Amino acid sequence: MLSLFDALPVSHKHKIPSDVVQESTKLIHEFLLFVVKSKCLKGVFASIKGYYFQAEIYGERVTWLTPHKFTQELPVEVDFKVLSTFNEFYRTMGKFINFKLYKQEGYAYPPALNYKKTAPEQMARLLLEEIKSSSSNGKRSTNVSEEATQSEKQQVEASVIEDFAAVSEEVQKLAEKSSVSQSSSGSKDNTVSVGNCGQAQVFAGMKVFIAREVPFHAVYFVLKCGGAQVGWALPGSPFKEGAVGITHQVVDRPSNQFTRVSGREYVQPQWVLDSFNIGKRLPIYLYACDVQCPPHLSPFVDDAEEGYVPKQRELLNKLAIE
Repeated sequence: MLSLFDALPVSHKHKIPSDVVQESTKLIHEFLLFVVKSKCLKGVFASIKGYYFQAEIYGERVTWLTPHKFTQELPVEVDFKVLSTFNEFYRTMGKFINFKLYKQEGYAYPPALNYKKTAPEQMARLLLEEIKSSSSNGKRSTNVSEEATQSEKQQVEASVIEDFAAVSEEVQKLAEKSSVSQSSSGSKDNTVSVGNCGQAQVFAGMKVFIAREVPFHAVYFVLKCGGAQVGWALPGSPFKEGAVGITHQVVDRPSNQFTRVSGREYVQPQWVLDSFNIGKRLPIYLYACDVQCPPHLSPFVDDAEEGYVPKQRELLNKLAIE
């Protein structure tokens, strides 16, 4: 719902106020920023409806759909007032979820980002930059607070066990559980594992420039989740198209419409998605300019369970283990 309102235009006629759109955009990008920072994105699939993303956060698979970025036509048969009511609920819930996720990892919330109400497109790009933590002391104080709470809880448990263990079988079980948890916590470090970081380094070491015609948000998000440095054509980019050291450029137009730079690889957007899904950079020639890309397969489908394994899946599996 937040992604939907992020894509909608402001309309007084349909009762879609600007503050609702702006807050929806802010909240969804705060969540995406958390996914980038915690490296927990697992897969992405581009469909006619938009982009399906899936992340693993604290052992839970979270899947959401982001619509394609294009001008929306608001149908008259849709009651946007009802949608706005649902959106109000999800905005409230989204604030709580984002706050909890950020605090769990020791990040400052809300993140100190350059947010301009009059420039949502620029904000959308800037919101995906690195999280600015409050300070190392803030992280430390969070850990100290958690340790104090845990210590207090253990003291209460110990007191209960001491008073009632002799007469209660339940408390005896609690004593055993408490001793096990204390012994295991002694060997743990304080780092919280958010998700599987297997794909977090797919694009590490790459300096990528996204051309103007490429669907920016999805490609940028996946590249950042894979560890790449990313620049783009519009204002606010950390580097320009002519910068030194760019290793890859994502383009979506014929090669005769732009000038190639020596030493730079040119790929179509699908290369980014497919490479991330298998956790390995795929051969460039399959996704080069003027080449018809291979089929884009969903990472959320178990082909063996469905009873049909496409040839492209067999090829991807082979490339993944090479």
